[in-house]
Amino acid sequence: MKYREAAYYQPIENEQVRCLLCPHRCVISSGKTGICGVRRNRAGRLLAETYGHCASFAVDPMEKKPLYHFHPGMLIFSVGSRGCNLSCRFCQNHSLAHGQPDTHYLSPRDLVASVLSRAPESIGIAFTYNEPLVSFEFLLEASAEAAQNNLKTVVVSNGYINNEPLQKLLPLVNAFNIDLKGYSQEYYQKFTGGKLEQVKRNIISAKNTGCHVEVTTLLIPGENDDPQEIERMAAWLAAEAGRDVPLHLSRYFPAHKLDSPPTPLKTMEQAYHAALKQLDFVYLGNAPELDKSSTSCPRCNTLIISRSWGKVTIENLNEDSCAVCGKELSIVS
Repeated sequence: MKYREAAYYQPIENEQVRCLLCPHRCVISSGKTGICGVRRNRAGRLLAETYGHCASFAVDPMEKKPLYHFHPGMLIFSVGSRGCNLSCRFCQNHSLAHGQPDTHYLSPRDLVASVLSRAPESIGIAFTYNEPLVSFEFLLEASAEAAQNNLKTVVVSNGYINNEPLQKLLPLVNAFNIDLKGYSQEYYQKFTGGKLEQVKRNIISAKNTGCHVEVTTLLIPGENDDPQEIERMAAWLAAEAGRDVPLHLSRYFPAHKLDSPPTPLKTMEQAYHAALKQLDFVYLGNAPELDKSSTSCPRCNTLIISRSWGKVTIENLNEDSCAVCGKELSIVS
């Protein structure tokens, strides 16, 4: 097994260490890991156990991340490992996030070489499936290697990281999709074990550094799907990150430890209209019946990008603007 000494930790007494990567600030005894399950104390040194250990690979449409405003219609090489620093009861990738999947070791250079040779149609690498931030050291180095080879870096994340490591990573990331799992601390504590305010700060930080940011919220029936709460969340996004930040409202289906019925389609539609009062771009995921995945110009309502059952068609996009009225859109193409 190949490990790398972890960044962002401090030794304390009796061979214990305090991990400083994320807001949990886990105190870890020798032989144990933090909440993430992948940063292990070995005799007073914190090791990043998943450095280079990749568990899942695929070439995906960019829209699957989901990123609707970042190189729409293009393909990206997706890679995942194991580990996560939240404990979401509804986790859809729990076998990777909290399991022990088989892994294959790749150095950052090997990963980039594999993308270039095996997926030449891909515009970059998406770190996804589990929580990429808990493999911070590999993510940082692989992103730098990708940039040197003219590949984009996308991170699909829960956004749960401390400010200092985030600031070191941001210059190397082209696009984030960050889960904003709900809009109350009570919900975050009950369903994820995390803190809402840190995620909110990180969304703002990523946006302010010029990184392309999209946000996803999974709607759980009776828990975080109240239209008034959705509108408040959308209003905060508009005020702090801009009306043009795309918000993806995703339909929940039973998974992991949560067996509540799927989110009703009526609830999804109500949430959509509530968010659209505050934001220019709102999309519904896992609900193709409602047909709320295409992009229209918020000024003249011209169809810009059509998305239907996996097919993406660019209709009226002139670089980053509406080809009809000229309004600048938050689309990187």
